[in-house]
Amino acid sequence: MSARPLYLDAGRRWEVALDERALEVRCEGRAPVRFPLSRLSRVVSHRDAQWQTEALLGCLEAGVPVAFLNARGEPVGWCFGPRRKETSLASLLREGLAHPEWDDRYGSWRSGAERREILGALMACRLHRREPTAVDARAALFNLHRRRFGVPMGPHFRAIRAALHGVVISDLAKAFSDPALVAYARPGLHFGIEFVALLEWSAHLGLVRTPFNEVRENKPLEFAARFVELRSEIFASHFGRLVGSFERQLRDWLL
Repeated sequence: MSARPLYLDAGRRWEVALDERALEVRCEGRAPVRFPLSRLSRVVSHRDAQWQTEALLGCLEAGVPVAFLNARGEPVGWCFGPRRKETSLASLLREGLAHPEWDDRYGSWRSGAERREILGALMACRLHRREPTAVDARAALFNLHRRRFGVPMGPHFRAIRAALHGVVISDLAKAFSDPALVAYARPGLHFGIEFVALLEWSAHLGLVRTPFNEVRENKPLEFAARFVELRSEIFASHFGRLVGSFERQLRDWLL
């Protein structure tokens, strides 16, 4: 979830306090509402709102600017603290990997990301399935490729997966800013293998659009190297979307 502004408009008797790392906003006739500072981009407050000093200092320390407006909606003052310090993906990942809830949290993101990739591949290939499993979806896609090319596509797809692995390992090391986080930073977890497994679904659409002779006239490894190279921008786009989704999941969980 991205950071959003908080507006405390005129006409209400707002009271703003600090509750740990969140603003607690009260107003007569309404239940108190908490706004985590990590989710706020700025606060726009009517000058008559009653701010506790700790609440204002909490905003400044968190890098959340506060603007005060008069009755005409004109700014009468701004409060700025130090610039908000962005938490890197590497530090988020280290914290997440050490967390006791990691397996459940990561598993939830992983299953959701896989489902979106599966549905996207099936829809793009015009194979509609209700709540498809990965096994059923993979079988339907491989059957489609075999009918089109007249040969089993298992060897070609394994070669595509191998070609993608080298690219993904390099790109993950850059995204994480620490190659040590890519492979087995937690027992049994290799992010290179995980992201290739998610990214390979987008390869099915590439195969549907591949000329017949490219498959029939080239050995699997030669075909795969050219296939991945020619579609590097498409794979990079899918990879960026997956990493972005993963980072948002970590930030929503840990910040």
